[in-house]
Amino acid sequence: MDFVKVEKKYLGACLELAVNEYCLEAAVSCSLSNLDCKNYLEDLLAGIFESQYGMAAIENGKVAALLFQNLSELMTKEKMSSYAICKYAHDEEITKALVLSGFGIRCGDAIKDIREVKCEIKNTAYLFEELGKSEIIQLLDLKNGLQKHLSDSPVYFPHFALTESDFVELCQQRNSRFFAAKDGNKIIGYIEVDDSGETFITEDVHVKNTCGMFLDKNYRGTGLAEDLLNFVTECLRKEHIDYLSVDFETINPTALRFWSKHFEVYTYSYVRRIDERIFK
Repeated sequence: MDFVKVEKKYLGACLELAVNEYCLEAAVSCSLSNLDCKNYLEDLLAGIFESQYGMAAIENGKVAALLFQNLSELMTKEKMSSYAICKYAHDEEITKALVLSGFGIRCGDAIKDIREVKCEIKNTAYLFEELGKSEIIQLLDLKNGLQKHLSDSPVYFPHFALTESDFVELCQQRNSRFFAAKDGNKIIGYIEVDDSGETFITEDVHVKNTCGMFLDKNYRGTGLAEDLLNFVTECLRKEHIDYLSVDFETINPTALRFWSKHFEVYTYSYVRRIDERIFK
């Protein structure tokens, strides 16, 4: 077996492998079945091939563990200690190889076909609407509630409270859409939607991506989160969007329960951090 730096001459063979892997996942994850991936995968692989760390194993069979071993040797020479690998959710062989190599799951990507789903709103006492750009600043307290939730146990992400100017700048950069639930004039929850997410699948024009959600703690457990999601789904469906995706932290139990209930997970991201003392 030879481990070599990726070159353009290997692009066709690697693309064939990538398409085959996608088709295997699509056969299990029904929501992926009608999405064409080849062009997106070709562009993605072309970008990897241009990087200084791309590596290929020249031999038949799956060699994920050995690929990491050889590639990490190159990266540790530049004192890189953190690694992340995204894999399809139902590829058990790769899962085993990553876990035995010291990786753990941190994030998930999920999708749902919204063309024919039933979108019933049960809490009719509340108002659901998309916010205009001038109204988004009203979400600052809820946004900071999400920031605190992500920085607390058990997630421990370094998310800090945003100032009003920070939040305005972030919204302008991301150009997201915000859908809110209201109790009278009070906003009690929101969902943020972007044009794309973390995987090449979300680049499809028929897909929108959910990238944030938070509900006032006094309204949790009422089914209001499901109602808000149904409202967003119906709004997007009227715009001829066929799929809604989401990326979430599996180490966030609240997110894991909610998104896994309403969406179909198709990829997991695995991470490993090696002890920085080896660099001394």
